[in-house]
Amino acid sequence: KSKAKPSRNNSSRVATKKEKKNRDTVVAAPEAATDQNVTDQKKKPKSTSPQQAAIPSPEIIDYLKTNLNRLLELMGFPSEIEVSEQDNKIFLQISCDFNDKLTSKDGQLLDSLQYLLRKMISAKFPQKVLFSIDADNFRETRRTNLIEQAKKLAIETKKTGKTKTIPPLNPAERRIVHMALQDDNTIRSRSVGDGLFKKIL
Repeated sequence: KSKAKPSRNNSSRVATKKEKKNRDTVVAAPEAATDQNVTDQKKKPKSTSPQQAAIPSPEIIDYLKTNLNRLLELMGFPSEIEVSEQDNKIFLQISCDFNDKLTSKDGQLLDSLQYLLRKMISAKFPQKVLFSIDADNFRETRRTNLIEQAKKLAIETKKTGKTKTIPPLNPAERRIVHMALQDDNTIRSRSVGDGLFKKIL
């Protein structure tokens, strides 16, 4: 009797599963590192370098300023906009009589304007454009408050041993919190939830 030959199909299936596992690992790693704290990012470096922001051209700056002005006018908030640049990032500072409305509810309206303009500019210009919209220096005040809140909750967590939660934040604000705690090896912060806004534990 002839001996049964090893099944090539079985070995092929095994190889396919291994290949699939490898592919899943490669895809999952960058995604998992997106909203982890700084410590986790060091353990899982991104496989590809992020796209570099383009040097802002006069056309891009004019597009942002003109369209932000128009949006504010349509909202009934006529404003003056001051533009500045630093490290290839454009800063648009709004000056008007409605700063309290623009910065209310933790700056949700500013974030909405920024999100809308980002969609508009990405549809018109192929390069990556970094910009920030602010009013009455709200961003810096908000940054300071988030750092203080993060450190306060870290102290409470150490005392009680219980996890503390910061309400949903946008990606830029989540990064501020993670960075504020990066040098404390006794605390781990992570983002949870779906969509643009996520809680921090």
